[in-house]
Amino acid sequence: MNILMLEKKCPPLRNINIQKKQGLITAFNFGLGSEKSIVNFTTNLDTVNHVSLNSNDLTITVEINILDNLNLPIPSLIKIDVEGFEYNVLKGAFSTLENLNLKAIIIELNGSGNQFGINDKDIDIFLRSFNFEPYTYDPFKRQLIKLNTYLNHNTIYIRDFIYCQNRVKNSLPLKLSNGYIL
Repeated sequence: MNILMLEKKCPPLRNINIQKKQGLITAFNFGLGSEKSIVNFTTNLDTVNHVSLNSNDLTITVEINILDNLNLPIPSLIKIDVEGFEYNVLKGAFSTLENLNLKAIIIELNGSGNQFGINDKDIDIFLRSFNFEPYTYDPFKRQLIKLNTYLNHNTIYIRDFIYCQNRVKNSLPLKLSNGYIL
């Protein structure tokens, strides 16, 4: 199982090392969107750094690629947390979203897309058009729970519930950086 991780900064490498997954994860130094471009990306907001439309922000330039053009194997799971740029990433992943090897998407919907003119409901409708349905996960019970609508934070959109349920049921415990085991 390979995990694709697209991050600009190095802190995610720390988590890769904590989990001892160095041979399974490849980190890329670029962003994803709906078209190849260069964007300004904030640098002083820690975990909420994001694509900036404000010329007064402290930023760096970041290259944007299109997921469908990267010629990578289709993953079974994609995690998207890009502080409002989610719809742009999805629009560049149309072929990936159509591929039935993609079983689930974890995406953060919290209204931050409004800065780009995107409503969370638009993302929900878009993902449902590819037969993904919203779920949440209870890590203590190791249980997937179907939702009627997306949450105001991470929502798991699942297309193949049986596959995902089996992965949860048969997965090894996970040790968190604080020592807690799930």
